[in-house]
Amino acid sequence: MRIAVVPAYEPDEHMLQVLKEAHEAGFRIVVVDDGSGPGFSEAFTQARKYGHVISYPVNKGKGHALKTAFRYILNEFGDKGYTVVTLDSDG
Repeated sequence: MRIAVVPAYEPDEHMLQVLKEAHEAGFRIVVVDDGSGPGFSEAFTQARKYGHVISYPVNKGKGHALKTAFRYILNEFGDKGYTVVTLDSDG
């Protein structure tokens, strides 16, 4: 299994294209909304079409977003064989 982690803070229109391409390539997707705020809620609603979205209200930085995604993956998939890649939300 291949998993793509996409940390995103105030993403632009490129994020959905990145998610679509990763999904079409067979990746399971975990998106972390790193406190983008209500002005970006529609983008993350659309992102749910492609994978799991984790959101929190305050920006905590890319490192925290990655740790949050990795924690989710460990809880969800355990120690099963998988590969994780990280992708920028802006392509």
